Amino acid sequence: MASRLSSNHLLISALAKRQRSKNPLQAGFTLVELLIVVIIIGILSAIAIPAFLNQQDKARARASESSSMGAARACAALQVNAEHASYVSPPGVTGTCEPSGTAATFTTADTNLTTNAIATIATTGQVSLTTPAAP
Repeated sequence: MASRLSSNHLLISALAKRQRSKNPLQAGFTLVELLIVVIIIGILSAIAIPAFLNQQDKARARASESSSMGAARACAALQVNAEHASYVSPPGVTGTCEPSGTAATFTTADTNLTTNAIATIATTGQVSLTTPAAP
């Protein structure tokens, strides 16, 4: 029993010495692991950046569509009450609000887009987006 206790004590002592003797500079990542991480980050960013830039163009196009449709809907609502003369065009949208039964066209003026959005009010009062902005 005494020899077994002393061998356990020696084993524990040897393990403790080994842990203390490790060089702190040996802890960390290998060069291969770091290179793999850098390559993965490079691939992900090469995919994400063009997608992000496309989202900006799409957001501009949707904002253009929203502005022209909002102006056309506001005019259509004023036509119902015969208050078309009180229409004020929002910034960036051109067009005039005509009396009820008359077609009207509202166009956005965004220089960042190749095709601006055009919303029309038909003689029946129906509002539609005739030319969507290019994404």
